Amino acid sequence: MLKKAGEYQQVVDASKLTDAVEIKLVKVLSKLPEVIRSAAEDRRIHLLPAYAHEVASAFNQFYAAVPVLTSGESRDARITLVDCTRIVLRNVLNTMGLAAPEEM
Repeated sequence: MLKKAGEYQQVVDASKLTDAVEIKLVKVLSKLPEVIRSAAEDRRIHLLPAYAHEVASAFNQFYAAVPVLTSGESRDARITLVDCTRIVLRNVLNTMGLAAPEEM
């Protein structure tokens, strides 16, 4: 999707994301530091794959519910959210010692 999107302006203003599934995805992504801290300090490594699944599930709901590439003024914000999801999943997989696929 990011390749199809071409150039876009990264948006850090989350007020452009108003759909419930967008907000849910942002909230799930924001849990990354706490999940990593808890997995390390409490030795609860199982939290990492569970969190990766939670991110993938929230992204799937987002992807199914809202148009990204054809969403008018929300387009850049949504593409930024897609890229943030990619980065979070890559970081979680790398933390578990796994390589992230280039495409899905």
